[in-house]
Amino acid sequence: ASTRAGVKNLERLAGMLVAATAEPGEPYDELQELYARMLGQWTLEMNHVAALVGGVRSQQKHSGQEGLRFAPVPRAQQAAATSFLMERAFHVPAAFVTPDILRRIEPAGALGRVRTSQVRVLDNLLGSARLNRLAEQEAIDGVSAYAPTAFLADVRKGIWSESYGAAAPRVNAFRRNLQRPHIDAMAERVSGRMAAPDDVRALFRGELKALDADLRLARTRATDRATALHLEDARAQIAKALDPGNTPAP
Repeated sequence: ASTRAGVKNLERLAGMLVAATAEPGEPYDELQELYARMLGQWTLEMNHVAALVGGVRSQQKHSGQEGLRFAPVPRAQQAAATSFLMERAFHVPAAFVTPDILRRIEPAGALGRVRTSQVRVLDNLLGSARLNRLAEQEAIDGVSAYAPTAFLADVRKGIWSESYGAAAPRVNAFRRNLQRPHIDAMAERVSGRMAAPDDVRALFRGELKALDADLRLARTRATDRATALHLEDARAQIAKALDPGNTPAP
C-alpha cells in the first residue's frame, strides 16, 4: 500500500515539475535534475516491491519460545508483488514521458533513461539468489510456495504481454527496449558471466525455449512491421543464447 501511494505521489510530482522549476530566463537544469531524481526514486520503490519475491520475514526468537524465527513471505503476496511490477514497473507511467518535460531537458534520451531504470529493477528481480530462495521455499514448503517456474512464467507473460492473446500484437518502442534486456538477462544466466547454478540455469533455459515458441506464434499474427521485425530479432537473440550460431526455426 505504501509503495502504491509512493508511486502515485511521484506521478503527481511529475505533473508539477515544470511549474515548480520554472525561472524566467534560466535554463532547465533544475528540471533535468529533479526529473532524474524522480526516476531514481521510482526505481527504488519498485525494488522494494521486488524484495517481496522470494522474501523471508524474521522475528527475534530464542530456544524455548514458540514459533519459527524465519517465515517466507506468503505465496499470494509474492505473486501480487510480481503482478504489481509487471503493471507498474514495466509499463512506463505516462506522466514520466510527457513531451512537456522531455522536450525541455534534452533533444533525445528518454528511451535510454527509462530503459536504465527498468533494467535495474529487472536484473534485481531475476537475480540468481532470488531464484535460489524460491527453489528452496518450494523444496521445503511444497505447493504452498511460489514456485520459481510459476514466477518466471508470470514475468515472461507480463513483460511480453503484447504477444499473448492479441489478434495483432503491437509493441511500442519503450516495451521493445525492455523486452530485449529480458532475453539478455536470461541468456547471461544460462551461459554468460553470471551463469546460474545448475537448477536455476535449467529454469532460465526452459524460459528461453518457452518464450521462443510463444514469439513464433505471435509473429504469425503481427501485422505491424516494427513489431514483426522485433519479434524476429528477439527469436534470433534467443537462438544465439541457447546455441551460438543457431538460427530460429521458421
